[in-house]
Amino acid sequence: MDAQYITPVERRGDFWFKREDLYKPYDFSPANGSKLRQCQMLVAKNIDKTTNGIITGTSVLSPQAVIAASVAREHGVSCDIFYGGTRIELLKEKKYPSIAMSLGANVEVVTKMGYTSMFCCGQPCVSTLQSSFIPSASIGRSSAALSIYSPAQAILPFMRVISI
Repeated sequence: MDAQYITPVERRGDFWFKREDLYKPYDFSPANGSKLRQCQMLVAKNIDKTTNGIITGTSVLSPQAVIAASVAREHGVSCDIFYGGTRIELLKEKKYPSIAMSLGANVEVVTKMGYTSMFCCGQPCVSTLQSSFIPSASIGRSSAALSIYSPAQAILPFMRVISI
């Protein structure tokens, strides 16, 4: 990939500015920036390891749902997004969950608690987790990780297992 495409830059006078807001590769989605690029690269590198698509757990206030749904659509795989501390009818009214749903993502409320430390993957989604990509947002983390989880590992606290 061309370095300009990977990290857009713009010169203004004597200064160069990194412009992540200009990295917007999809005409079908508002997703943009470095987290999108990280997810794209991780999924592209590991797409042959999944049979169930992309699974993520996130906050209703995070663009992670839109990022995962966009990358899943690009690769023609399913996308499951898990939330806590809300109801499906409320998700349809929130910006990021509603965009993710419009991109084809399946959303589920898997716990009554919405705190990341309490977000635990319960029995209803264990079967979905077999051979799936699980990128997820974690407060205060900027590193990227992607893993394939077995059903036995799915009982571990969901948000602490993986982070982007």
